Amino acid sequence: VVNTKLTEQKADVLALGLFQSEKSLPLQMAALDLVLDGFLQTCLNEKNIYFEAKSGQILLLPTYGKLSAKFILLVGLGKREQYNATTLRRSYAQATRECLKQKFKNVASLLFYDDSLTCC
Repeated sequence: VVNTKLTEQKADVLALGLFQSEKSLPLQMAALDLVLDGFLQTCLNEKNIYFEAKSGQILLLPTYGKLSAKFILLVGLGKREQYNATTLRRSYAQATRECLKQKFKNVASLLFYDDSLTCC
């Protein structure tokens, strides 16, 4: 576990979880989006990109050299009110499969914490 600013995270890909139907980015990602000149928010607002942040849905985006990470992998977490440990596990399993398919060697992720989640 490393505590680094998202804009400085060195990795092939930065996996970021997003909830469905939320119109604005979480604060951590909004700072990242500033460095990307609003690219993330634009992708969320574009109807022809078809990323709705449904559970398990993913979208791989280039960072065009504006970040230390070469790519951003948006990971759908589904609806916030249905979010639980199983949803999180399935969403990141989908992200892991994509990272393996793309042959990324270094992956960083921003996992969301929720007080309602329980662990073994």
